[in-house]
Amino acid sequence: MALLPAIAPLAGGALLGAFGWRANFVVMTVFGVMATLLTAAKLSETLRHPDPQAANPTRILSNFIRMLQHPQYLGCALAGACAFCGLFAFISGSSFVLIGVFGVSEQNFGFYFGAPVIGYMIGTQIGGRMTRNYGITTILSVGTACLALAGALIAALAIIRVDHPIAVVAPMAFYMIAVGLVLPQTLAGALTPFPDRAGTASSLLGFIQMSLGAVVGALVAHLHDGTQVPMAAAIGVMGGLSFLMFQFVVKPAFRKTAA
Repeated sequence: MALLPAIAPLAGGALLGAFGWRANFVVMTVFGVMATLLTAAKLSETLRHPDPQAANPTRILSNFIRMLQHPQYLGCALAGACAFCGLFAFISGSSFVLIGVFGVSEQNFGFYFGAPVIGYMIGTQIGGRMTRNYGITTILSVGTACLALAGALIAALAIIRVDHPIAVVAPMAFYMIAVGLVLPQTLAGALTPFPDRAGTASSLLGFIQMSLGAVVGALVAHLHDGTQVPMAAAIGVMGGLSFLMFQFVVKPAFRKTAA
């Protein structure tokens, strides 16, 4: 699964070169229809005793409010969302920057895009090994610090106009290693206070990440000025915000819970 985001741009570039840009949308439509049909046919309900009130809007809203009022949940959700927003900024702006600014071909774009994906794979593997000896806050401390450093590096290289694809891809790969450390731990930290409502907590977490990511991605696209600076600045800001959110919200919340 982790390799698919690296393979997809390569496949998309090949389809674009062979059949034109419409081919990618045809393939995505076919895969979407297949996934829907397979889910409906093969994925059965696992809940033995369904709650008839589970989808009640009032209950859902009440649960959401309760979760957002919990400092540990909110802090982990926002720290993870900021890290995710940096990724979304790269996804939104990388094609403009790498192809439009640096002249990378559509066929070769996937190779550059794949480097951060490999970074994410490395980060998740490191994070998995760290959980054997370290707790959530220790891993988040390392991960968010790396996010801030990588974000600052990619922003600095853009501001001083190091105009080369490696100046974007290399620090972004480092950023994605940190994302691989941070996202699983923020998920675990957010769900811990609500073990009996893990599904609701997880869905709200995903909503927060996707919503903020969409906003940041739209801003990067809107502010694109023919350089890598808007994208790089967004990544730098999001990495720094994730670090600050951990230091001033998540860490105190965990200390309070431990006490």
